[in-house]
Amino acid sequence: ALLFAQKALALAKYLNEEKFLSKTALLFLLAEIQHGQKNISARLRKKDIENIDRKSEAQALLGLIYTHLYMHEDAKNACRNAIDLDRYNPTAHQKLGDVLLQEGKTDQAIEAYQTAIEIQQNFPAAWIGLGKAYKALGNQAKALESYQAAIEINCFQPELWFEISEISANKTALLAIQRALELKPENATYWNALGNIQYHDKKYNDAIRSYYKATSISKNFGWAYANMALIYAQADQCEKAVLLLSKSIQVFQND
Repeated sequence: ALLFAQKALALAKYLNEEKFLSKTALLFLLAEIQHGQKNISARLRKKDIENIDRKSEAQALLGLIYTHLYMHEDAKNACRNAIDLDRYNPTAHQKLGDVLLQEGKTDQAIEAYQTAIEIQQNFPAAWIGLGKAYKALGNQAKALESYQAAIEINCFQPELWFEISEISANKTALLAIQRALELKPENATYWNALGNIQYHDKKYNDAIRSYYKATSISKNFGWAYANMALIYAQADQCEKAVLLLSKSIQVFQND
């Protein structure tokens, strides 16, 4: 993504295409952020923001970049600029919701997501944001309802299936995490979550196999070692439990 964004920016500059220059510059910055590049914040501050297109789409994209950088006030201003330019831009309302949710302004975030959905009903990102906001409020039923609406629009979202598994009862949780693993089988977090569900169902051998799979994918996944240790400790196999807890201590940032 970073390579293609860089090429797009170079081509826009070469062709002197003002229509695309601002957008490609912002997309390149976003790709750099997602690639883990440093000092983006300083570069963005130095950049002449006034040269960014006074178009709703570009302003919403700028808001997304500020959100990634946790520059909340700048993000909100960019999103509100996007809304002022086009109040029917659902992405601008959704991104504003994301910023407000980061700030802990959950009720305002819900309003922003609901506005985005009113404008565009089949907008999974807005439904997902709404689900996260309800989850933050402890309203599991509303959160699950929102996540299910997003899944009905696009079922190929492993992260969303994982979220559904986290807030569902055991049978639904099991089906959801299995779907997540079908879409993304090499994810240690998902295997650990499957192990947790199997543990609560008292299927300890299955849980051990799932936790072991998580550690085989990611050697530094501390929770899976600790969870296996819990099972062995309960079975009075303390020597194995101690070894696994020692391993988890080696890889956890926080003992």
